[in-house]
Amino acid sequence: MGRFPEVGRNYVAYLSGRICFLSGKIDALTAGSAERKVAQYLLSRLEGGWVELDCSAAGLARRLGVSRASLYRALDALAGRGVLRREGRRVQVLQPDALEQN
Repeated sequence: MGRFPEVGRNYVAYLSGRICFLSGKIDALTAGSAERKVAQYLLSRLEGGWVELDCSAAGLARRLGVSRASLYRALDALAGRGVLRREGRRVQVLQPDALEQN
């Protein structure tokens, strides 16, 4: 790496990305309720008020460590309180502060 500094920079960038990914996984596992896990996931992916889901509901449930039924109940509860609105694979977060308090 001394002879090729770019290799060192790329390796550090790769490791940093892995650390961020694993930190997110730890946060999701320790979040507690399905609603809290969904809230943390949405906040971590929020861009311009929207979250684009990159997987199916079953995949997201697996990723968060909850059942599909629990995932749907959590999303429905958040939507019922006016915190978010779902449009297919897109979720509009209407009240980000409410997600943080969840």
